[in-house]
Amino acid sequence: MEHRNQNETTALSLSFIVHFVPFCGYSYVSFCDFICFVHHAFPFLSSNMIAIPSLLAILVSLPTTTRTAADEAPKALLPVEAVWVMRYDDKLDGELHAKPGGEVRWKLSVRNDRIAGSLAGMKEADPSDHHLAGEIVPGNPPIVSLRQDGPKGLVCYYTGKRVAADRIVGTWYDNRGAAGDFEFTPEKK
Repeated sequence: MEHRNQNETTALSLSFIVHFVPFCGYSYVSFCDFICFVHHAFPFLSSNMIAIPSLLAILVSLPTTTRTAADEAPKALLPVEAVWVMRYDDKLDGELHAKPGGEVRWKLSVRNDRIAGSLAGMKEADPSDHHLAGEIVPGNPPIVSLRQDGPKGLVCYYTGKRVAADRIVGTWYDNRGAAGDFEFTPEKK
């Protein structure tokens, strides 16, 4: 076994501490645990020799333990609970044309970018109700994908993008051969 003098050992322990602690973070290694680790790993070090490198390691690691803007919860892409008005047409051309009866109100809930909803104003478990499920995916711009299930086997898919905080536009297709353009906007209060 190779013997090192006290200066080499102190330098090695300081180097280990300075490089090891910032990567662990205090959620994994507390100061006391760290002192115990150093004491057991290097039993020949005195308390003073352990304390100084440990304090230096804490000072070096402090910037890694502070919260940054990136650590904050991401901003919600859509309101958590809201009634949205969907305007739609039956011509797939990238433009929304006014259509009599081409407006539907949806009560939507958003959790973790997952969307669920039903027709606004309908009673729970009403057999004529329609249901929406889908997601909004972060990006530039955020994209939206929804599936509508209605009575008599109706299935309709909506795909689009959020073009403003309060506006989603895109296209829709159903399993009966119809298609068109749509726009979602929050209901004005």
